[in-house]
Amino acid sequence: MFRDLIFEIGTEELPARNMPDLLDALKEKAVSLFNEERLRYEEIKTFGTPRRLILLVSKLSEEQEDLVEEIKGPARKVAFDPQGVPTQAAIGFAKSRGVKVEDLVIKETDQGEYVFAVKKHRGRKTIDVLKEILPKVLLSLPLPKSMRWKGNLRFLRPIRWLLALYGDDVVEFEIEGLRSGRKSRGHRFLGRGEFEVRNVGDFFSLLEEEFVVFDPSKRRKIIEEGVKKYQREVGGREFLDEDLLQENVFLTEYPVVVKGSFREEFLKLPKEVLVMVMKVNQRYFPVYSQRGELLPYFIAVSNNRATVMDSIIEGYERVLEARFEDADFYYKKDLEIPLEDRVPLLKGIIFLEKIGTMYEKMERIRALALDINASLGFPSSPELVSRTAYLAKADLATDMVSEFPELQGIMGKEYALKFGEPEEVALGIFEHYLPRFAGDELPLSWTGIIVGIADKIDNILSCFMVGLAPTGSQDPYALRRQARAINEIIWQKGLNLSLEYLVSRASELLKAPENIKSEVLEFLKVRMANQLREKGFPITVIESAMASDWFKPYELLRKVAVLNEFLDKEEFKKFASAFVRVVNILKGVDVEGEPEEKLLVENAEKQLYSVFKEIREKSDIDFMKGEYSEFLVSLFPLTEYINSFFDNVLVMVPDENLKLNRLRLLKSIKEFVERIGSIASLAV
Repeated sequence: MFRDLIFEIGTEELPARNMPDLLDALKEKAVSLFNEERLRYEEIKTFGTPRRLILLVSKLSEEQEDLVEEIKGPARKVAFDPQGVPTQAAIGFAKSRGVKVEDLVIKETDQGEYVFAVKKHRGRKTIDVLKEILPKVLLSLPLPKSMRWKGNLRFLRPIRWLLALYGDDVVEFEIEGLRSGRKSRGHRFLGRGEFEVRNVGDFFSLLEEEFVVFDPSKRRKIIEEGVKKYQREVGGREFLDEDLLQENVFLTEYPVVVKGSFREEFLKLPKEVLVMVMKVNQRYFPVYSQRGELLPYFIAVSNNRATVMDSIIEGYERVLEARFEDADFYYKKDLEIPLEDRVPLLKGIIFLEKIGTMYEKMERIRALALDINASLGFPSSPELVSRTAYLAKADLATDMVSEFPELQGIMGKEYALKFGEPEEVALGIFEHYLPRFAGDELPLSWTGIIVGIADKIDNILSCFMVGLAPTGSQDPYALRRQARAINEIIWQKGLNLSLEYLVSRASELLKAPENIKSEVLEFLKVRMANQLREKGFPITVIESAMASDWFKPYELLRKVAVLNEFLDKEEFKKFASAFVRVVNILKGVDVEGEPEEKLLVENAEKQLYSVFKEIREKSDIDFMKGEYSEFLVSLFPLTEYINSFFDNVLVMVPDENLKLNRLRLLKSIKEFVERIGSIASLAV
């Protein structure tokens, strides 16, 4: 027999940004625990609104499946004598496992015949197992930020009710005084409050009667259709901001889409300011013309329904216009002072405690950016790079950015253009913050690229110095994103830039201790490996390439691509197998210097030396030019000579001079080959 299970966790309003991850985790944990407890079911689904997380398990069996446990014991010849009489080993094993000796079973295994104790465990009633599982599911949900409001119970927001029904029956359990039951609650404003659910079949229909659209996909459809309807109504372009859409889906239980407007005079403000206020502060959808210009309308999603929605719309318009008026005031006030005159004000803004002010940070990133520009062969003029770095943080001292921090960089660009700065400087001020979030665009201007890399390296080192390195899921200063951004920028532009150089120079400017420099390099190395895996490269290939010089991301990416391309080719496999012999004999051996030709006495070692010398002279140029495919192919002729050497030459001979010379030859080959990676680790 089967019954459905509903488990509802009722809360105060949950953060919209956390809801998708919470629902995924709720399903994942339920699947894991139900399978672990041998509970059969047809399907597990999750639903959620700002006030509830819902787990639905369809056709859940009423009992656990029985468990047959087979425990391996001693070998048959040890457990029984030649006459088949149980020995003390068999008697002791049976007793320790709680079975009779005569119930022991003999089975054939890869190691021969062994005795097994077979124990059958009868499945428990599902409702009894659920009393243990459901609290575990709740307590295991990921909590990036949590609050404790009742005993030791922690959750994102206070839990107000727990509904747990298996068919008609309540699954009874208690967590810190919170008892499960059959009561739920409807919409905070439109519903009648608390109501009782008789069985699982009634649950979803009662929620709908209580103005709760429990399925996020249905709320999404309502919002999508409403937004597009109003966009068409005012002649706007049909456009849906995915992040804003998702946020509104999880801000509402009963979404009602409305259209509002604002005075056209506000369109004189920078478009980015208006869009930021609508999206970030109010969660409204801006409306654009077919040409991408901002129109004096917005679309909002209400979590309430009134007989006449005019009053709600008027409230939205009033709040939005008040914010626009504030922005207009700050904008005009900021234009009274040139952007460069705000730079000295950065001395009064703390960047990080124990690190210093934003002005000191500006000086560091300007020095580092000039060094980066020089190391890259001056793709931008030093004057433009210096000016961009000098003004990069100046907008932090403006009233607009103080009130709306999300506009940093955006306003810097706007004010730079207003005060006559070169376009590349203005663009660099904005772009040095890119990417600002996952999936955001990368900087395109050289000023944005160079100052952005300098800024990000300084951020990472500074945070490591004051103990703010990422831990687990915690990364409050988005250092992982910034590390990823550095690599992505270098890859996109094909920059010949070393992370070791960047970290060393930034460490000098910050006066960072050596251990911090090492920690940051390791952090960057791990991030790069993860990014390469995301690009689809096998971890074995990545680790092989990183075993050589991994500090230059662009060169590393090209090495990984070449190794991956050759991985399954027969010539490479043969060479890698031969090269393993070189690596193995050199383990634990410490030799320096080049081999001496006069000490080569056997034909096989003479031939190996001659071929290697010729290959090294020719392919060294390929490697230096970054032609890694040609370099790798040039190594393949070594295969037969390496094998011939090991088949015909004894390396560890009594003659110390001969032995060292042969080891030096092999060491030279190893060091030359491993410039592209640890080839031996890729041998089959």
